[in-house]
Amino acid sequence: MEFNPLVREVCRLITLRSTWNPKFEGHLRHILRSLRPPLVCAVLRSQVDERIALSFFYWEGRQWRYRHDTIVYYTMLNILSKTKLCQGARRILRLLTRRGIECSPKAFGYVMVSYSRAGKLRTALKLLTLMQKAGVEPDLSICNTAIYVLVKGDKLEKALRFLERMQVAGIKPNIVTYNCLIKGYCDLHRIGDALELITEMPS
Repeated sequence: MEFNPLVREVCRLITLRSTWNPKFEGHLRHILRSLRPPLVCAVLRSQVDERIALSFFYWEGRQWRYRHDTIVYYTMLNILSKTKLCQGARRILRLLTRRGIECSPKAFGYVMVSYSRAGKLRTALKLLTLMQKAGVEPDLSICNTAIYVLVKGDKLEKALRFLERMQVAGIKPNIVTYNCLIKGYCDLHRIGDALELITEMPS
C-alpha cells in the first residue's frame, strides 16, 4: 500500500512542507480527493516522525468536503500509542467522541499506552474510568492493556489485584494476560511465583 503512486506523491509533498505555498497545498488537496481511507492510513504510517503524521492528520481534517474515516482515526491512535505524544492521542479520542463515532475499548487502550510511555501512569489508568463514563464496557483487550501498563510501571501487585477484579467482572484472562504477569514476576526475580502462575494457567 505504501508503494502506491498517490501515497508516494503525498509523502513527497509532505517532505517539502517547509516550502509549502498555495500551489503545493492546492495540489495536495486535489490528491486528497482521490485518497481512499486505506491510502490515507498508508501515508500516516509512512512518516518517520509521528509528529509530522499527526500534523498531516490535523491538516486533512480541516479540508473542505473531507471527513476522516473511522479507520484513519484508529490508525493515528495506533501510531501514537508507540510514542509519548499522549496529548495528541487524547485529542483524537475527543474528536472521535465529538463526531459521534463509536469508541471501542481499543481506542482507549491506545491512549492509555501513550500516557504510560510518557510516564503518566495515573493518568493512563484514569482512561478506564473515562471509558466507563462514556458507556463503553471493558473487554479483555483493555484489561490486558491495563495490566501491561501496571507491569511496565513496576506496579505488579496492583496488576495482580486488577486481574482479580477483571475475573470477578466475568472477564477471563488469556495467554497475553498471563505472559505479561509472568514477565512482571521475572523482572523482579520472583521466578518461583512466575512458575506457580504458569501452573495455574488454564491448559
